[in-house]
Amino acid sequence: MFSKPIVVAIDLTNGSEVLLKFADRLASYFNLDIHVIHVYNLAAHTSATHPYEPVLTDHSHFQDKLEQIVSDANLKNKPSKIETHQGFAAPFLINRSKEASMLVSGTAQSTTFFDRLFGTVSTSLSKSAHCPVWLIPSNYNNSPITAMAFGSDWNTLTDDVIIKSQELLNTLSIKPKFVHIRGEAEDYDYDEMRQDIATKFNGARIDIVENESIVDGLFEYVHDYNLDGLIIVNRQDKSTLEKFLLSSTTHKIVFEKQCPLLVFHIWPKD
Repeated sequence: MFSKPIVVAIDLTNGSEVLLKFADRLASYFNLDIHVIHVYNLAAHTSATHPYEPVLTDHSHFQDKLEQIVSDANLKNKPSKIETHQGFAAPFLINRSKEASMLVSGTAQSTTFFDRLFGTVSTSLSKSAHCPVWLIPSNYNNSPITAMAFGSDWNTLTDDVIIKSQELLNTLSIKPKFVHIRGEAEDYDYDEMRQDIATKFNGARIDIVENESIVDGLFEYVHDYNLDGLIIVNRQDKSTLEKFLLSSTTHKIVFEKQCPLLVFHIWPKD
């Protein structure tokens, strides 16, 4: 199932090496090519509030800097493509995700009001990419990921998600720990939920945790069980209202940037 390249989206900041080394490890496990991409927008780069130093205004400068960052990372699996593109990063990377097995990016970096309201590149990828997305915090120390919380509302576990997640997690020897954050207005048959999870994931159990906030509940669970990251599923095959509510939760999770995040996506069937 995973035969396309791993796409790494980097922004030329200090966290770029973390993403490259993470993708390098994935490439070794899956025997996949790496494509490194930087998408720049000159208006953003010339802003006085932007962290880029020095200000770059020529395409060749961006490409040279990107190639230098990749070279300095000293990767075991040398990228087969190192690309620089001018434009808007989110739509470009979402389109490129159609040609990728996985996409690796950083977590949301900006804390401005508008970014928190409308999102950043990482929030866009978490909601709309066409392949699994790894969102890695800049302070991640590249230690092995061995166990992750799998946040599930049960009906997100479609056959496609099950197959993809099992192959990915088994290849990486990551043990998923399933958790459902229970709200006050839910009407689930929890016994059926537990049985379904056990059937689909070889006897796995799911913990039902009460918390008024899904986001707080998930990260508290990660912390309490000393897990290495969080897995969520984003659905695009729901009603407009349901998509809004799910996207809002995903948006908040990405901005927490407490740990590595793996996002699977469900798209409407043609």
